Amino acid sequence: SEHNVLHAVAARRDPAVARAQGEKLAIELGTSETIKLEGASVIELGCGHGLPGIAAAFSGAGAVTFADYNPEVLHTLTVPNVQANTPDIATAGLVSKKPVFRYLGGDWSHLHRFIPLHSADLVLAAETIYSTAAYPKHVAILRHCLKPPHGTALIAAKSYYFGVGGGTRLFAAAVEEDGTFVVDTV
Repeated sequence: SEHNVLHAVAARRDPAVARAQGEKLAIELGTSETIKLEGASVIELGCGHGLPGIAAAFSGAGAVTFADYNPEVLHTLTVPNVQANTPDIATAGLVSKKPVFRYLGGDWSHLHRFIPLHSADLVLAAETIYSTAAYPKHVAILRHCLKPPHGTALIAAKSYYFGVGGGTRLFAAAVEEDGTFVVDTV
């Protein structure tokens, strides 16, 4: 296998907003001793508020790309939140250099046009695996983005999404079926 995909499973099974899952990823990044982000290239898929990407910036990422299906989310939510929370990140001595921030809107099947092949050290996503119909696009963009052999994806999600059918087990099966990645569910 070229990559290691770490698939993070949310402990809660009750309906939760994507922001709560994003907060869990952000906390994981901020407290992890095994995830080294100094100078790393990070992509957050389905970014919404951008909390995991912002946490990656505070953990030393050199570049963070925020991607969301809806460009309006980027304009009205992500960009203002990133700007509000990272204006003095480098000058305050929190990181050695302010990261480069990029914003991409649109369907994941088109993101490969804007993200260089094998350019990401880390891909983050929260609440993005609720629809099994989107799994091929999700796996394809991970395959395109992640740097071999150690690129990693952290995906926070529920074990099952009532009403739409997706969930962590089905997504893990789709990733394993692709054969490119190793899946570790925590």
